[in-house]
Amino acid sequence: MTEIIRNEERLEDIFDEAEYLMGLSYASLYGQGRGPVGRASWRKWQTEQYPGSVVDRNEELLITEGALKGNGQLSEIREAYDESMRTSYWPS
Repeated sequence: MTEIIRNEERLEDIFDEAEYLMGLSYASLYGQGRGPVGRASWRKWQTEQYPGSVVDRNEELLITEGALKGNGQLSEIREAYDESMRTSYWPS
């Protein structure tokens, strides 16, 4: 990948986004809001580079292609998944 994406920081961000999407997709399709939590939960949580912003940029495509549930459920699932990410690294 470093031959394609030469900026290491950007490569790390793309990895976090992909990992977030995989977890959210699982939570959306099978996990009722819970899914696998990756390193993004500790690496970028609550920063301006939060990996969940990839959903904001691509929400319609992700729903259309079947990676995420639509019909108004996405925001609820995303809130539950984000909460599981938050509590996995930042327990209350």
